[in-house]
Amino acid sequence: SASVSNLLLPVIGDNFGANATVSFPGGNTMKITLGAGAIITSGGTYANGVNTVGSASGLNLDTTIATILSIYNLAGVPNASILDIAAGVSTQTTGVGPRPIASVFFDNDGNGVASINDHVDVLFDTILATSTANVTDFTLPVAGDQFPVVPGAGANPTAASLTSIVGNRVHIVLGSNPVVTVPGIFSTAATTAGSPSGINLIDTVTTLISTLGIPSGPASVPVDIVASTGDNQPTITSAVYYDNDFSGTVNTGDTIELGFDTNLTLTSSAVLTDFTFPVLGDNLGTNASFTANANGANTAKLTLAAGAKLTITGTYANGTTATGSASGLNLSRTVPTLLSQHGAQAAPSVTPVDITAASVTSSTSTSATSSSEPSGDAVCVVSRTTDNSTVLTSLRTVREWMLGSSIGRLLVSFYYSF
Repeated sequence: SASVSNLLLPVIGDNFGANATVSFPGGNTMKITLGAGAIITSGGTYANGVNTVGSASGLNLDTTIATILSIYNLAGVPNASILDIAAGVSTQTTGVGPRPIASVFFDNDGNGVASINDHVDVLFDTILATSTANVTDFTLPVAGDQFPVVPGAGANPTAASLTSIVGNRVHIVLGSNPVVTVPGIFSTAATTAGSPSGINLIDTVTTLISTLGIPSGPASVPVDIVASTGDNQPTITSAVYYDNDFSGTVNTGDTIELGFDTNLTLTSSAVLTDFTFPVLGDNLGTNASFTANANGANTAKLTLAAGAKLTITGTYANGTTATGSASGLNLSRTVPTLLSQHGAQAAPSVTPVDITAASVTSSTSTSATSSSEPSGDAVCVVSRTTDNSTVLTSLRTVREWMLGSSIGRLLVSFYYSF
C-alpha cells in the first residue's frame, strides 16, 4: 500500500489534487487516481533539475517505502533519477475542454479606470496544463473595447500581454490606452460602445489545454468582467519555522508560520497538495494541518506531522533542489479556498520563499504581550505588571538568548515539564 505523500513531484506547482489515491492493479503496476485541482504536465519530457512551474512533469518515490514490497518483501526505493510522466495512449483528447467562467479586473494604480499595467484575469472551469496563449485568442464583444492587442499612439506605446497561466487563471496585463468598462453587468443585448464589458475566447485554442490535453474553447456567452473587490491575489511572503518541542530537529507538532501580502478570511483553508517544496524529499508529513489567521489577519500556520522533512539551516536558493538543501516553499496552484478578505484567491509567489528559523523557538511564544504564551513565561507575567520598555526589552533579550542555545532550550524544556 502507499499514498501520494510517498511520491515526489519535483516540478514546482505540480500536485496530484485533493484526495488523490494510489492503487495496485496487479503485476508491477501502481496507479494514481488524480483528485480535484491536480496539476501534471504530460507534454514534453522531464529534464533533471528543470523544476520551474509548468515544466514537463517527473515523478519518483520520496524515500524508501516499507509498504511497497516486491514478491521477495523488499521495500520500494527511489529510482536513481526522476522519471518522466509521459502521456499514455489513452489520454483523452476529445470532449468538452476548458471554458471561461469568470473574469476579474484589477485596478493596480487605483485610478478608477482601466489603464496601462492594470490587469484582467480570465478564470476557466478546469485547471489548465502547461499552455501557451495570446491576447489575440480573446475577444471583447463590446464595440470599441480593447486591451489593446497592438501598441497605441503616443509616447512609449505598449501592447497588452498575456504574462502567465497558473491553475485555472490566465493573466493579462493591459497595454497603452485600454478601453474596458467594469461597472455594470455585460449583456449580449448591449454591445454598443461604453456598455459593460465582457470577454470570451474567439475560437478553440489548441495551445490552451486542460490537464487531459483537451483544447479550450469559447463559453456559450461571453463572461462579464467584474471589479476586484479591493486587492490582488494573496501570495506568501515569508515562512518562519518554530521548533515547538525544543528538540533541534523537525518533528511532529512543530509549526511554520506563513506571512501573506494581504489579509486572509477567517474561513480560509488549504490542503497539503496546495503547497509545493522545491527541494527533493521535503514535505510537511502525513496529515499536516493548516490554520488561517494563526497570528494575525495576514498569517496562517502549518502544523507538521509524522514524516515531515525540512532543512531549516541555510537560506533557500531559487533553483536549488538537491536533497538536503535549505528548504523553501510556495503555493502549488491558485487555491480557491484560500481567500483574501475581499475574495481574491491566493496564488503562487514568483519564486518560493525561504523557510527561516524563528528567533523565538516556540510558535506559542512570539511576543512579550501575547496572551498565547506558555503559562509561567517570565516575559508574559511581567508584561501584565509593567509597561517599562527597558525591563521588557531586557527580558526578551534573555529569553531569546536562552532559546538560542541547546543548553538554554534544555533548561526551558525542563522548566515547562513541571
